[in-house]
Amino acid sequence: VATKKVLWVHDTDYRELVTEERTAKMDSIWVMSKWHQKHWTDLYPYSSEKTLVVGNGIDPDRFTGDEVREPKRLVYSSSPDRGLEQVLGYWPALRKAIPGIKLDIFYDWINYDLMNGPADYKAKIMGMAQQLGISWRGRVGQRVLATELLRADAMLYPGPHDFCETYGITFLEAQAAGCVPVTRDNGALPETNAHGITLPNESSEDEWVSAVQAALDYSDEERAKMRDWAKTQTWDSVADRVVAWAATTERANVSE
Repeated sequence: VATKKVLWVHDTDYRELVTEERTAKMDSIWVMSKWHQKHWTDLYPYSSEKTLVVGNGIDPDRFTGDEVREPKRLVYSSSPDRGLEQVLGYWPALRKAIPGIKLDIFYDWINYDLMNGPADYKAKIMGMAQQLGISWRGRVGQRVLATELLRADAMLYPGPHDFCETYGITFLEAQAAGCVPVTRDNGALPETNAHGITLPNESSEDEWVSAVQAALDYSDEERAKMRDWAKTQTWDSVADRVVAWAATTERANVSE
């Protein structure tokens, strides 16, 4: 029989499945970020005393090596329905402003298809991806993606888009690789993208193009600072937060 019951939440919420009665049976609810904590407790105020921000972590050993960074090379490594349409829509302006810019897309449609996403939207995105300078690389393993991030100059995840990341681990991985993330500001992105560039979700095309240029201009020193910070966000640090919670809970039980 479990002595502690925890709900570890990665999705934004679970709508009506979370009830006050069910929450009362849990010892703690682990969320991904401060934004996630606020979103969760606004929906389920009776859980406010039980939430703990544990975050996500990376394996910093994957982001080492002497890979040569390719100037003007962008990556997109999130689900295609969460911002790729915006990237592809801005691509003509990006190519005009930054001659020689390239984009590699690392993802596929497996999850989208499993969720019965509209086929016409998928066809639209695949059509938009047939532009000069764009390569659709598909799904790759973690180590391959880490190597590709080490080789890339920047990552683009723009708005306007209403999807809110509860954490956004790919943006942490990009920073660990020295690949500068340019992201919108909804959800937890301002927290996770701590050393990249974050713009208001409704920023204009010109503002996104300028932000990409600023990311490409990051100095080696700025990239090193970004990498050093990101590599401290490990699974060990997540475990430390969990252990601290467990110890505090145990002391409280003993005092009772």
